[in-house]
Amino acid sequence: MKQCRYILVFSLLLFGGCKKELSLEEAQSLYREKNYSEAYAAFLQLQKKSDDPLVLAYLGVMLSEGQGVASEPHKGNKFLQKAAEENQPEAQYHLAEQYADGKGVVKDERRAFYWYRKAAENGVSQAQYNLAVCYRSGQGTNINPEEALFWLRKAADNGLLEAKLLLSELYINGNTVDQDVSKGLMLLEEAAQENHAAAMVILARHYFSGNNTTRNPEKGLALLCAAVEKNNSDAQFILGVMYLSGNEVAADRKEGLRLLMLSAMQKNPKALILLGLIGESRDAVENAENLFEQAKKIVNDDEEFNRLHDDYKKLIAPKGTKRTTRKKDPTEP
Repeated sequence: MKQCRYILVFSLLLFGGCKKELSLEEAQSLYREKNYSEAYAAFLQLQKKSDDPLVLAYLGVMLSEGQGVASEPHKGNKFLQKAAEENQPEAQYHLAEQYADGKGVVKDERRAFYWYRKAAENGVSQAQYNLAVCYRSGQGTNINPEEALFWLRKAADNGLLEAKLLLSELYINGNTVDQDVSKGLMLLEEAAQENHAAAMVILARHYFSGNNTTRNPEKGLALLCAAVEKNNSDAQFILGVMYLSGNEVAADRKEGLRLLMLSAMQKNPKALILLGLIGESRDAVENAENLFEQAKKIVNDDEEFNRLHDDYKKLIAPKGTKRTTRKKDPTEP
């Protein structure tokens, strides 16, 4: 009987005591499903068999971000460095991010630029966009508008919405590129159709103001509402102002204040200032000062804070007070 028990225990250890080793595809599937603990264990098992650069990249990211394991950016950096040197594109991008942010390594803009460039050349669209930003601002390299435009176009062609947004601004304003308003608006439309909330807000501004396109308040309002649904704080602020002023929509103070509160909860300094002024007008001075202080910290520019404060004070001026001529664009107080 004792011998039977030993045989049973041995059988369990041999056939049932070890977890099935997962394939790379199965480990990736677990990661996509955000089952990080099991994914990390699977990648770790795979790494013991082979230093596949893709496996190393996953382990590096998960250790750096604390996905399925305690966050250890320094340890993650070692995996990323090894994979990046093996020309693994995602590892190169995440390694650049670490150097840009000083996460797990000493912050180094030149090294960040180097690895962004490597990842960009390997087709990582976010790296292409970040590389364009480096060339525009001179982070880790010399300012080079031509290179910036080249990589920005690459990122936009690869479908990156942030790149389309920035490129649209350049075309509309004729900044470092020949002005082409129609192309700029087309890029904005593309980004908005792909549910990019910031693009919706910018496009709504154009439709309300009639600048660069035919004025279309109905379309502008639809875009703002869609952006509000996506919890965009700028859209919440703009639509809140519209409801308070009754501009382009029926006046609804309750709805206006609700939207401003939602925007302020996301630390939108404009909403904080406007709510502060509304509170001040109701003698809620202490609360108003608290809101102003929050806004000042976010804006971090006294001149800009004072400009916003003065603009929004005019917006809530009592009836009968002399005010500037009302603009066609309700998104600009």
